[in-house]
Amino acid sequence: IKLINSSEGISACGRNIALMKEKLKKMPKEVKRVAKRRQKLLFKLLPEALKEKDKERAIKLWREAMITCYRCHFGIGIKRVRRFEPFMGIHKKHRVIALKYLSSCNSCHFGITKVRGR
Repeated sequence: IKLINSSEGISACGRNIALMKEKLKKMPKEVKRVAKRRQKLLFKLLPEALKEKDKERAIKLWREAMITCYRCHFGIGIKRVRRFEPFMGIHKKHRVIALKYLSSCNSCHFGITKVRGR
């Protein structure tokens, strides 16, 4: 849970969404819907699944959260909001969490999430 809540962890993206609250008001409804879902995944659903040690649910939620990232950062199905250039420190923490539950980076990075951070 610490790696999720850390300011450099997974929720860093969620905090950035909160910081752009005013900018979001002017964005299309679909972008707002994706951002709202992203927040719920990061700050409610994924931490709950991890606390409950529900591996299957956590993996499913992780994948859904990744897709919300890619939708805004790569413009998949919605207007592209921000270019995706992950910070190495943040990406390493994502990897630590993912590898705790999965076998490799390719467990998450496939299909529309094939592109990986550096």
